[in-house]
Amino acid sequence: WSSAGYVLMALWSFHFLRRFVEVLFVHEYNRKMPYVESVGAPVYYWGFGFWIGLSLRHDLGYVNTYLALFVVGSVLFFVGEVGNGVSHLQLRNLRNNKNNHLLFQTKSQHVVPHGLMFELVSCPHYFFEIVSWLGFTLATWALPVVLFLAASVVTLSIYSYKKHKAYRAEFDGTEGRELYPPNRKALVPFVF
Repeated sequence: WSSAGYVLMALWSFHFLRRFVEVLFVHEYNRKMPYVESVGAPVYYWGFGFWIGLSLRHDLGYVNTYLALFVVGSVLFFVGEVGNGVSHLQLRNLRNNKNNHLLFQTKSQHVVPHGLMFELVSCPHYFFEIVSWLGFTLATWALPVVLFLAASVVTLSIYSYKKHKAYRAEFDGTEGRELYPPNRKALVPFVF
């Protein structure tokens, strides 16, 4: 391993350590995960993790020759990680404050998220996840990472579109319900 390889391994590990901590202390799971998801997700991450790990091994020929992209990508990765974590904490705080009379509620007990990136997109946590992997892609400049980014963009675009559509249906502005912000996009500010 070169020093760049160690940094990249640390970035990859940091992402999944952050997610592990969030599972323990931030997220609240109310639905049963379908079998395909519960088996497919680990296989997806382990498979890509193994392939990416092999592709970034110095002793197998990986050379990170783009120092500027490595630095910019690493910084972008951390921006994405911080944004992702902050967005998850905002969602957790909404769950914790459901009984607050200042928050608008529906029969489903859902509320319209507000603040920071939630003013621009319905799923800022997905947006920042993509920012993290875009940063990692720039830092590595390796084909398996590009494919992992592409798979993540497709998956998170689908998830964010579904969530955005559900928000708009639930908060339609009728029967006393709050109107979902009409200019808010699903995933990418001002675009999608």
